[in-house]
Amino acid sequence: MTTGSRTTWRRVRDALTSPNVLFSLIWQVFLIYPVLAVVYSGAPTAPTVLGLASVAVFSAVYLAGFASPAVTRDYPLHLRRTARPTRDASTLAARGESPLASRGEAPLAADENWLDHPAGTPAPLGLGYLAGLVVCAFGTLPAAGINGPTNFLPFIACFTAAAWPLRRSVPAAVALIVLGCGAALLESNVAMLIPCFLVIPVVLSMIGTRISVGISDREGHYRRALGVVEERERMARDLHDVLGHTLTALTIRAQLARARLDSDPDITRAELENIETLTRTALAEMRQTVSGMRVADPARELADLTGSLRAAGMDVRVDGTPDLVPAQYAVLVAWTLREAGTNIARHSEARRVTVEFTAGGVRLTDDGRGIHARREAGSGTGEGPGTAGTGTAGRGLEGLAARAADAGARFEVRDRSAAAAGVGAAGPGKGWPGAETHETGTVVAVGWAR
Repeated sequence: MTTGSRTTWRRVRDALTSPNVLFSLIWQVFLIYPVLAVVYSGAPTAPTVLGLASVAVFSAVYLAGFASPAVTRDYPLHLRRTARPTRDASTLAARGESPLASRGEAPLAADENWLDHPAGTPAPLGLGYLAGLVVCAFGTLPAAGINGPTNFLPFIACFTAAAWPLRRSVPAAVALIVLGCGAALLESNVAMLIPCFLVIPVVLSMIGTRISVGISDREGHYRRALGVVEERERMARDLHDVLGHTLTALTIRAQLARARLDSDPDITRAELENIETLTRTALAEMRQTVSGMRVADPARELADLTGSLRAAGMDVRVDGTPDLVPAQYAVLVAWTLREAGTNIARHSEARRVTVEFTAGGVRLTDDGRGIHARREAGSGTGEGPGTAGTGTAGRGLEGLAARAADAGARFEVRDRSAAAAGVGAAGPGKGWPGAETHETGTVVAVGWAR
C-alpha cells in the first residue's frame, strides 16, 4: 500500500470513527420503520427492491454527511455559522493578550466560531448530502406511499440540527413537523404522527449535545490559553528577579574592581573572578528559569544577599536561620531575599541591613532612604508603599506580592517610619523589634502565621 493510499485510508477511518459519526449511528436503528413500511406494503417486487435500496443508500449518505465538513468543521461549536475571522487561543497568547478580552473586545460569545478556518469562508451546510437524503427518502414512495418518506423525518431533522446554525435548523425542524402532520391528516393515518413528534426529542438532543460538548471544549481552549499567558508571566517574573539580582551584583563587583584597579591588583583580580563566576551562574539560572527547573533556596539566596551587600560596603546582620522557614514557603522566602536585596543594593543607599527569620515570617530592614523618599527623588525604582494589592509597586514587588498570594502568605513593603500593618501573630509587624519607629529606611516582610 502506497503512502498516499495509507493517508487516504487513515482519513476515511478517522472520519468514520469520529464522535459525531458514532453519535449518528445511534439513530440508525430507527431505519427499521421505513424498512418495515416497504416490506409490509404489499407492493410489487420492483418498488419493494427500490425502497429497500433507497433505505440502504440513505444510511450510507447519512453516515457520510455526519463525516463531512458540514458537520465536522467547528463541531459542536458552530452554533452560529458566520464568515467572520476567528480569534484563536494560540494567536491571542502569542500576542500576549488575554483570551477573555482581545484588544478591548468582549469575550467570545457562546455562539461564535472558535476553531480556526479561513477567514471569510462560511462553513458548508451539507446541502448536497441533504438533497441525497431527501431523494433516498422519496425512493420508498412507490412501495410505501407517503408513509415511507414520513419515516425519515427524524433523520433529516437530526442532520440539519447537526449541520446548520440554530437560526436555520430550528425553523427547518418546525417545517418538517408541519409537513409530517399534514401528510398524516391527508392520509388519515394517526400512526404517521409518531415520526413527526420524534423530530422534537431528536432535534433537542442534538442541540443539547452541541451546546454541552461545545461549552466543555470552549472551556478547554480558554484553560490552555490562560495557561500559556500564566507561563509567560511566570517566566517574565522569574527572569526579572534572576537577572535583576545578578546584574546588580555584577555592577557592584565591577565598581569595586575599578576602584581597586591601581591600588590593589590582587583584590581587582579576585573581583574579576567573582564577576566571571556570577556571569556563569546567571547564565545557568536563566537556562533553568526558562526550562522551569530552577528551585530557589533560601540559604543560598541569603548567602548571596549578604555577600553582595557587604561587598557594597553595608553592614548586614542576620537574626535566626533559614531553617525556621517552613518547606511550603521556602521558594517565596528565597525570591523575597533576592528581590529585596537587589532593591537595597540599587536604591536604598543604606549602611545597615537586618534580616530576621522567625517561625512566622521573614523581614528585611534597612536604614537607607524609604520608599516615599525614593519615589519623590525620582530614583526610577518604580516601588511604591503599601501592602500587596494597594498603591503602586514595581514589577519586582508586584511579583513578590503575586508569589505571596499564590503561597497563601501575606506581603508587606513600607517605610520604617510607618506604623506596622502586621502580617501574622508571630510574623512581621507588631511585636517585631522596631515595628513602631520613626527611623528612616524600608521594611520588606513576608508572613504566614495566623
